[in-house]
Amino acid sequence: MSGDAGARRGAGFHLATLAAAALLAIAETWPLVTVLTTHFPQQSHPVTGAKHPGAKTDQLLTSWILASNVRRLGEDPLGVFETNNMAPFRRTLAYSENLLGMTPLVWPVQVVWDNPVLTNNLALLAVLALNAYGVVLLVHELTGSLLAALAGAALATYAPFVWANIDQLHITAGQSAALAWFALARLVRTGRWRWAVALAAFTSWQWWASLHWGLFLSLGLASGVPVLLVLSGDARRVLPQLLAAGVLAVVLTAPLAIPYAAIAREMGHRDASHILFLFLPWLVLPPLHRPLDHLRELLGRTVRQNAMMTLAPWVAMAAGLLASLVVRRPRRIPFAMLAALATAGVVNFWYACGTVEWYGIPSLFRALSGIPGLGIVRAPVRAVCYTSLMVAVLGGCGLGALLRRLGSPLLRGAAVAGVLAIAVVEAGWRPAGVVAA
Repeated sequence: MSGDAGARRGAGFHLATLAAAALLAIAETWPLVTVLTTHFPQQSHPVTGAKHPGAKTDQLLTSWILASNVRRLGEDPLGVFETNNMAPFRRTLAYSENLLGMTPLVWPVQVVWDNPVLTNNLALLAVLALNAYGVVLLVHELTGSLLAALAGAALATYAPFVWANIDQLHITAGQSAALAWFALARLVRTGRWRWAVALAAFTSWQWWASLHWGLFLSLGLASGVPVLLVLSGDARRVLPQLLAAGVLAVVLTAPLAIPYAAIAREMGHRDASHILFLFLPWLVLPPLHRPLDHLRELLGRTVRQNAMMTLAPWVAMAAGLLASLVVRRPRRIPFAMLAALATAGVVNFWYACGTVEWYGIPSLFRALSGIPGLGIVRAPVRAVCYTSLMVAVLGGCGLGALLRRLGSPLLRGAAVAGVLAIAVVEAGWRPAGVVAA
């Protein structure tokens, strides 16, 4: 890949990208921004459109967790896991997600306004915006196209799997997953040690923000990096930096394991057979067998979709591949990185299948549940959210390959508008509901 996309990213680029990412987060949750202090996002039934009657328990829980973190960190940082919940049991923050990695994002808000609802809503908008920002950086790094990068961020943000978990802050909090892959891409490109430190920091931050996403990101990197090493000579040249990044990430994350290991020991959370949700892969695969009927049905429904892989990123990928085959130009998008991203998505999809063996393929979830700490994961289906993110990134890269081969600005704009229109039709464009907290 010729040139260096990073050399073209100055302060103005990052500020503008963050502003665009914030607008995407606001659009995904609209009209939440108008009632931040009093309401939560409200899901609706994907078929009937019926609203959930009240605030979800997860929304109340994560609001309390963030407020508790701010208070406990201010009073006794080393005792942050000792909350006022479920006394006299100890380390009760480790009974669920701790959200400590998200707490610094909203600390001043909670201190000044002391409103857990506002704090939780701003945390939601922040993680959605940071996730979109990371996708822009990653796709721009791989394609050099800002337009494709913004489209990829839109595909990642305005997606059914995001809306399906909009009431669960810990499941939407994948804010540093794309940033970690961006740091990896920069490390492979430049060989600089600072990007190895950034890769470790983003990976560790993801664990501290959301145990779910920390696991998904680690599965993705553990499966994608070997593919990258096999296919890319540049990656093999930075093997020492990659190993150092892995060690540093473990060191930064290790303190988090102590309270959870103690709780797992005390409470006996080792039963890999208990899964909260049954995952049927065909329910979330894109409807490739009847795409026009699928779009026609959703065009008349308009309600926000909750659980379905969308056609839009796959259309973008297919268009980019076709354009690459028809119009030969020097390769700009590194194939090895695309293969690593695809592998990361597939492995998380495999993990999401849970305990069931599909077509004789053994259960990855069962194989990993014996690792200390991973046996407490009760909803592996949520790993599909990570797969959805990887699909959006690959869709943005496919769009970048297409745009590079379209000579007319009008055609490039039409291509991006077409992909985004499909995404909006599939996800549903009706404004999101809100419910009083």
